[in-house]
Amino acid sequence: MEKKTLIILFTLFAIAFGKHEIRHRVLEVFWESYLAFPNDYDSCNNDAEIIVDNDDSGLSATVEKLRLPPGSILNVAFASSDFDSCRRRFKCREFVCGLQLYEGVDDKRFENFVEEIRVVRSRFGVVVVLAFEAPGDGENTDVPIKTTQVVDLAVEYMVEAVRVLGVDGLNLVQKAGCGTRNLKCGDLSSIHLYFLERLRTALPDDKRISYTFPSGNFGINFPFSDVIKYGEKYVDSFTYFGIGSIASWNVLPQNVSKVIRGFPIGNDDFFGNVSSMKALEFSREAIEADFGGVSVWSVNKDDVFDGDFSRDLILTLTR
Repeated sequence: MEKKTLIILFTLFAIAFGKHEIRHRVLEVFWESYLAFPNDYDSCNNDAEIIVDNDDSGLSATVEKLRLPPGSILNVAFASSDFDSCRRRFKCREFVCGLQLYEGVDDKRFENFVEEIRVVRSRFGVVVVLAFEAPGDGENTDVPIKTTQVVDLAVEYMVEAVRVLGVDGLNLVQKAGCGTRNLKCGDLSSIHLYFLERLRTALPDDKRISYTFPSGNFGINFPFSDVIKYGEKYVDSFTYFGIGSIASWNVLPQNVSKVIRGFPIGNDDFFGNVSSMKALEFSREAIEADFGGVSVWSVNKDDVFDGDFSRDLILTLTR
């Protein structure tokens, strides 16, 4: 993707939140923690390999460089909902499962990160949420033992992670559907709806819940279609992620302003190259469909986000 391109999206979409509803268009971005924090589980287990410098994560610098407008949504990715195996560790326990910040090793780094989140929220007016991906090698939000008690424990952990980091809410990120005409996902529809209901009850009223999933090419897959149909009251925004036509999106929430169109930027491992013109096309389609905004992946992985500004492209998008 050309330089001086997608920064225009940061100016295109301004957001104002009601209690649980997007009022105007929003730009959502993903920021991946593994690119910012130097230690991982293996290095933490090997004292000789631990990196002990306490440099900050670069989160606030990234936001400032990209000139994210107030009201943009920044996803800190990815936390893990597999709280059980994470918290059972005797050594190398993470402050927040999945973020690669380890107790006794990254204490100062974690403290700095929490402060950076506060700065991003207060100084730049950016909405920060914690994005949870599937546990382990899984593809979708799930629990190892299919009981409500286990889901309740996972919800309790997620809510505590939101509190500890001081973020504005969370995002449940899904990776793969089960098709549009089969029910091979088993009880995932029920599990996701129960997760969302319990999260909405447990989180303070001013905390948002997002639900992200692959949009597919031939219709919205199970269990996502069920979540859209029956879980809209629990969710502030649905991010449909992919490069297929929105004409294939056969399931939408009643309030389409809750829809965010998501797509990768630059060269993506799965989707390939997404050109600047294609990004503009996706954005215009979102506007014409009265969707809530667009989402791009990911701002600290792809170097096309260099903070450059293109007035001509902004005029094109806002015309």
